[in-house]
Amino acid sequence: MDYFGAIFKKQFTQRFIGGVKMSLKCVQDCLVASYQQDLLDEEFCFLYDANKTSYPLYDHEQFARFQLDQVSEEECLSSFWFRRLDIPHLAHVLRLPSKFVCANRTSASTEEIFCILFRRFAYPCRYVDLMPQFGRSPQELSLISNKVINEIY
Repeated sequence: MDYFGAIFKKQFTQRFIGGVKMSLKCVQDCLVASYQQDLLDEEFCFLYDANKTSYPLYDHEQFARFQLDQVSEEECLSSFWFRRLDIPHLAHVLRLPSKFVCANRTSASTEEIFCILFRRFAYPCRYVDLMPQFGRSPQELSLISNKVINEIY
């Protein structure tokens, strides 16, 4: 096993034994690079099966993060059913913190969280449909929505 294979084996071991956590994308990239070097077919198949996801991976990083300042008044009314100045006022009335942090350390401002929630309730849509507007993965959008719903109720 060459140097790169040894590094991959160490990182793979750390991921599953509780050392440094690696993202799934990083593990998959290491796995493909290691296969191109000298990983055996059986090893590759085993590691590939152990590191595949049951949900689709979306490229949400191509979209810009949501900024309420960049949304027009008309778009606010049509997407969220509130005026742009009503959203911060509502957060203040409900006495919510200025920043929310989810269990996986995903953080968002109160304004962004309300916009995600209002957009989700204004019209039936899937989280994947909200990716272009908010620049977040469906998993993050789900965590954020659940966090604010739990906070309000």
